[in-house]
Amino acid sequence: MTWPGAAASLFGRTAADAIGRPLSALVEPRQRVACANVVAHVFQDGSAGRVHTMDLRAEAPDGSVFPVECSLWYCAGEGRSRCNVLVRDISDRVRLDEHLQEELRAMRQLTAGQMEELQQSHERFIDIVETIDEVFWIADPSISRMLYISPGYERLWGRSCQSLYDDPRSFMEAVHPDDRERVIADLTERRNGRAFAIEYRVVRPDGTARWVSDRGFPVRGTSGEIDRYIGVVQDISVRKDRKSTRLNSSHVALSRMP
Repeated sequence: MTWPGAAASLFGRTAADAIGRPLSALVEPRQRVACANVVAHVFQDGSAGRVHTMDLRAEAPDGSVFPVECSLWYCAGEGRSRCNVLVRDISDRVRLDEHLQEELRAMRQLTAGQMEELQQSHERFIDIVETIDEVFWIADPSISRMLYISPGYERLWGRSCQSLYDDPRSFMEAVHPDDRERVIADLTERRNGRAFAIEYRVVRPDGTARWVSDRGFPVRGTSGEIDRYIGVVQDISVRKDRKSTRLNSSHVALSRMP
């Protein structure tokens, strides 16, 4: 195993503490068997072009745990085979999902007497979505009018939030030409009142492309009719391009003799 500085910072363990131990030893006890099984499957599969992704809860030396996303792929070498692992701290993403579900529950149960409590919850939620890298958005039922878009849009798309308020379809201008037809078809299908998830590439003004995961959820009013859609867009380039070095990730290599 190799153990770079980024891994030491993320896990709070030195190379001496980590090298020689299996990846499963770095996660909470309840997930260790599952983690070991996935690593074994990567070696058994032996496909260098296939990336296996799983979400785990890593365990720090003090016993505290935090969520991580692990991308694993097989790498054959002279005299030994290796499983490469990219590990990314996803605490922000998990926290956003949790607050998103809180917002959904609050919206469904809203009464006049709960207005003040909901407002406080909403303000806390906005504090989060204004600072995280993920993009949080709220749109009307037909997703033809943008009600809210978080600043993460400007960081990921490289375009202003105002441009999206002015024209909610303007985000399509940045979608990679090879993905655009598929995204347009999916956008039409989104009006069916169900949750959706789609992955596509965004080309930024500087010409760089980023893979994103776009997820949306319908929110129904007291009458049962959909009164808005809310969603989250996440940069998943590290999952799509395992050689990417732009994300704050650690790279761990697990070796196995043939």
